[in-house]
Amino acid sequence: MIVINGLDPLALFACVGSYYLFQGVYFGMAMPAHPTKLIGAYSIARGIAAPQILAARLINGLFLLVV
Repeated sequence: MIVINGLDPLALFACVGSYYLFQGVYFGMAMPAHPTKLIGAYSIARGIAAPQILAARLINGLFLLVV
């Protein structure tokens, strides 16, 4: 995603890392982040832009918080 979609490496790893930390603290155990993997695979396959990836991750995060 960094090379194909032009994402900033520091921002990407910081967001994904904080997502994993939040999951561990909230649920009390580590969980696989399958929606995150799906967004990453789709963005690499389609070559979508960074703002679209950010929007997908924000919507996914809000959905998981509500559920």
